Amino acid sequence: MAPRSDEQFEQIRQQSRKNIQETALELFARQGYHSTTISQIAKAAGVSKGLMYNYFASKDDLLQKLVEEEVEAGVFALELAQQSFLPPYQQLELIVEETIRAVQTDVRHWKLLTTLSMQEEVMQQVKELLPQKMKESMALMIELFAKMGVPNPETEAWFFGATLDGLFLHYLTAQGTDIVYPLESMKQKLLSRYVAYKATNS
Repeated sequence: MAPRSDEQFEQIRQQSRKNIQETALELFARQGYHSTTISQIAKAAGVSKGLMYNYFASKDDLLQKLVEEEVEAGVFALELAQQSFLPPYQQLELIVEETIRAVQTDVRHWKLLTTLSMQEEVMQQVKELLPQKMKESMALMIELFAKMGVPNPETEAWFFGATLDGLFLHYLTAQGTDIVYPLESMKQKLLSRYVAYKATNS
């Protein structure tokens, strides 16, 4: 058998890391952050505690990395739109499409994240990270709405974010029930608010 390449080792490392994070996310959401131990995470993930500490310095570090990656994933859609050189309205469409795609791709993952975000102790652990990232995201959205010529772009950015969050919360809540959530219709309803600014190309 040929020895594994550095690329293969890195792939194995990334898969192991992701497995630990996904296992931790499920346990944090189901049992609560403070009630979950490193030993429980290691056992559920099928790895040793020693290997866990190769990836994460502590349970707090694991949570920080988990949340940081998810926040970065959220900012990705905004940055992708900004770098696309599309007209402002089409950038907004891209943001909505990419965000919806991310949620639809892994509904279970986002349901667990939503549950995790409701835990006060979790918010205390990441209280320095989230405001910083929220400011970055809001700055990008305010800039976009200003380019579109939308009145009061700061207020509009907050309204847009709240509406999109509410849309996803309803969509996730409907999963596993007999409710067929009209996601596409809601997406079009949200975007229709800005159709009047579609011709803006600056």
